[in-house]
Amino acid sequence: MIDILLQPDGDLMITAGDFTAGGATVQHQSILLVAQPGEFKQSPKTGVGIGDLLLGDNLLEYRHKIRQQFTGDGMEVKKLELYNIDDFEIDAEYKDH
Repeated sequence: MIDILLQPDGDLMITAGDFTAGGATVQHQSILLVAQPGEFKQSPKTGVGIGDLLLGDNLLEYRHKIRQQFTGDGMEVKKLELYNIDDFEIDAEYKDH
């Protein structure tokens, strides 16, 4: 999906004095994974809150949250392996691509 890109620190990416647009699927996935529910006022249920996983051990719950959030954003989850917090893999892309 094409969108305005962000720098790794979250600031807008600017090129030649203008916003930079480009493929943002991975950026969208990262934002959904890191965001805590309630961070987006217009959509308070959005966000997986993956950082909380470090405090718990319910990987099944987080697999469900990831699939739910990605699907809700219009992505198709092709592969989701989260059986070990140190080694997980997510393969998802927007359905229209």
